[in-house]
Amino acid sequence: MIGDSKLLSAKHPRVGVGVMILNKQGQVLIGRRTSRLAHGHFSYGWCGGHVDFGEDIVEAAKREALEEAGIEVGDLRFLCVNNIVRYDRHYIDIEFVGRIVSGEPRVTQPEEMDAWAWYDLDSVPQPMFEPARLALLAYQSGQLTNFGVPVFRHDLIEDQAE
Repeated sequence: MIGDSKLLSAKHPRVGVGVMILNKQGQVLIGRRTSRLAHGHFSYGWCGGHVDFGEDIVEAAKREALEEAGIEVGDLRFLCVNNIVRYDRHYIDIEFVGRIVSGEPRVTQPEEMDAWAWYDLDSVPQPMFEPARLALLAYQSGQLTNFGVPVFRHDLIEDQAE
């Protein structure tokens, strides 16, 4: 039936956000996903989740950090956007980089994450949750998407016009 919300959610991508939180030492905050009900369980990632209807994506990232780790994040910068079909789900995922402005990371949802810890960027635990893996790749390589389309730049258009 067309009006069935389960059918619609199964057939349409959802929008997710994540925030890669770095400390002053350049380490990243990572936790282990433990919920068997969530996709990517027993993989490692950072704060993130669904964007609620009508919600600003930056506010969604901030909300997820507060809900999942009890921290307020700020100075958010766009990192990447990826098209992810994995874990029997389809997401358009938008990732940010930020820092903690208030609070200390703690497990606030023990049914979803079992610990938070700081890791050097070259020694993150495995397996990484796919959105976090792609975001870390973007952070290290500058590749802003995983769908093979060059990023638009005004300076390149002006160069071509001459």
